[in-house]
Amino acid sequence: MDLAKQKRKVTSSKLTLTICFIIYFFSNSCNSFSKISSYNTLSTEEGYVKYENDSLQIKMLLYGDFKFVNNHAEYKMLSLKDKHPAPKKLLYGLTTDPAYYFIISLKSGKESPEFDTIKDITCYQGLQSRLSISKSAPESDIKFLFDNFKCNR
Repeated sequence: MDLAKQKRKVTSSKLTLTICFIIYFFSNSCNSFSKISSYNTLSTEEGYVKYENDSLQIKMLLYGDFKFVNNHAEYKMLSLKDKHPAPKKLLYGLTTDPAYYFIISLKSGKESPEFDTIKDITCYQGLQSRLSISKSAPESDIKFLFDNFKCNR
């Protein structure tokens, strides 16, 4: 093989590797859900939905009328004008009567938008989990959700 063909082959390999890296980077950076969300479980308990993430040692009782989303593909399918921009989401819940949402996420350095009511807890190795509830939620719902967002110890 002559030198020109070898150079083209090396250049082609570098280009392929660069393209693969770019695709990998953008597919992961566009995902606003944490990989830890794959450890979410939802079950029923005493007429409520029970959320748990054993990796983070958190649990929560939730109302059953929420639509729950815990991955980016499902989240993208929601047709909402006010999707929450929070990174590192674990679980997104949406209800329509009354209309509001909540998000459980890993706490990041960014502050949540001012229209959210927030509770932070630390359950596992210093990782802070955050519950954000839209301020359009009724006070009684906010209290119920905050009271039931706790460590699973």
